[in-house]
Amino acid sequence: MPARRAAILLQSHVRWAAAIVFTLCVSGPLVPRPVSADVRIPKPPAPPQGTFDRDAKSGDLPAPARETRQRLLAMAQAGQYEALEIFALKGGVRFVFHQGFERMKPARYWRAQAARGIDPLKSLVALLQLPPAYDQGIYMWPAAAVSPSPTALADLRTLYDPARIQRYAKEGYTGWRTGIDDQGRWRLFLRSN
Repeated sequence: MPARRAAILLQSHVRWAAAIVFTLCVSGPLVPRPVSADVRIPKPPAPPQGTFDRDAKSGDLPAPARETRQRLLAMAQAGQYEALEIFALKGGVRFVFHQGFERMKPARYWRAQAARGIDPLKSLVALLQLPPAYDQGIYMWPAAAVSPSPTALADLRTLYDPARIQRYAKEGYTGWRTGIDDQGRWRLFLRSN
């Protein structure tokens, strides 16, 4: 019976929340990896007119977070899985991209998701077009991942159908989420189970 209870706990939101909090609070330095010469991380384009770079708590995103957001958008729109992986792992803190299978490389995981019909890069682009929420030094997209307020849930209309948004209102948000810290480090991009 204890093994079954443990398995249930591993699949719950409690496990996810604890893993994220632990990872974000206690993460250690990454081991540097050689960068392939043929993978280039593009410079961010000028922010397009009408994009949302404002946070209700602090006005505009800080410059490092704004630049990271623009770089992520550029790489995701170009389908650059490996460039996103390199960018994610270069920040000096642990990057969270999957619950339980962190031994797999992020690009490999994202490509596997895309092969299953779940396009993580398309989701990343869509998320970064939404307003973020600010929570403990991290700007989180979508805001509903931090607090499923009516406004944050209304922002999800561009991503999900009304039935799913209603489910998120009752049970909490469990879709894709991404976070960038105050220093511009990309900290997480994952989907809850």
